[in-house]
Amino acid sequence: MHYKPTVSFMIFAFSAIPTMAAEQLDAWKTTFMCGGRTFIVESHCKTSIMPMTLNYCAEGQQKLFNGTNQVSLPHTSQAKGKPALFAVGWSCVSVQAVPYVALTYASGQGQGEDDESAEVFDLNLKFVSNYALQVEAFRQEAKGMHGRVRSIFPD
Repeated sequence: MHYKPTVSFMIFAFSAIPTMAAEQLDAWKTTFMCGGRTFIVESHCKTSIMPMTLNYCAEGQQKLFNGTNQVSLPHTSQAKGKPALFAVGWSCVSVQAVPYVALTYASGQGQGEDDESAEVFDLNLKFVSNYALQVEAFRQEAKGMHGRVRSIFPD
C-alpha cells in the first residue's frame, strides 16, 4: 500500500466578537469642533479580543450629533449585499468660507469599490447632495482640521 500525503488547509473567518446585544457594547464617542460648534460621532462597539483584527461595531448604530440634531451614519442607504460601512474619519472643511463636516467610511474589508465612502454635512447636519460641493469639500480636507473616529479600526 502506497501512502500519499495530502495537505489540507482550514480558513477561519473571524468576527472579532460574535453578535452581541446592544447593552454589551460600549458607546464610544468621538468629539470635535467645526464652525464653532461641537459634534459627536457615537459608535457602539467592543474592542477586539484578537490581535490584528477589527473591533466589533453594531451595524447601523453610528450617529452624528451637533447638540440639537442627529443623523444616522452612513446617511445614504446601503444596498443589500454590500459591506457595512462605519465612520472612521472626520474633517472640518471650509468651502467659500462656509464650514462643513466631512466623514469618511470604511468596511474594513479592503479597498474594493464598495469598501469605502464619504459624506458631507452642513453644520445643521443636512446632508450635502450637491456633487460639486462634495468634491470641493474633499479637496479642502487636507487644509482643515481632521481626525479619527473611534470605531472598527483598533486603537
